[in-house]
Amino acid sequence: MEKLNYEQAMEKLEGLVARLQDGTLSLEETLKLYDEASRLAVFCGELLQNAKQRLTVMEQAAGENNGL
Repeated sequence: MEKLNYEQAMEKLEGLVARLQDGTLSLEETLKLYDEASRLAVFCGELLQNAKQRLTVMEQAAGENNGL
């Protein structure tokens, strides 16, 4: 997958969803876009999970520093 940040990936995902909801695509186009949208959704989920883990580490580090 190309190097996208979260906002770019979400924007692309939203565009794909809008096209899928339009209902004018052929079956083959629908399957292709659905596959791409699914991959983007997983990618966005992974980015959010990584951000959550980073926040947890920072909160733990801040708590340890406050205990000094």
